Amino acid sequence: QTAEINSVVLEALSNARIPKTITVETKLGENLPKIGIDIAQIKQVFSNIISNAIEAMPEGGELKVTTAQTNSFISIAFKDTGAGISKKNINKLFTPLFSTKIKGHGLGLVACQNIIDAHQGKIEFESKEGQGATFIIKLPI
Repeated sequence: QTAEINSVVLEALSNARIPKTITVETKLGENLPKIGIDIAQIKQVFSNIISNAIEAMPEGGELKVTTAQTNSFISIAFKDTGAGISKKNINKLFTPLFSTKIKGHGLGLVACQNIIDAHQGKIEFESKEGQGATFIIKLPI
């Protein structure tokens, strides 16, 4: 299926349970080309990252979602102002069964990675402890 990535992002955001203490800001690129994706799977990836961002901000904060075209990719960035990811945990992020959550089973990001790999895309992230995290998904056009 071909899809407009912005509508998939907006759908994932509208399905998320976002507390009133969290502000969501979207900056969606205009005239982005449609791309061939499994819409349900990509929406699942976005939902997972949004949910992680919400959990990282128990006291509230801001989630910025940006889409843009960079060369032959469309990039979708999710930036939160949460607790960030500690250096010791950064390398374990995509390890099965690793979780920092009390009730987490650690399959979330691994499943996301598998879906993005299947789409020949990439997941990148940047985080400084105490300063939030940014997850960037790049999908080929």
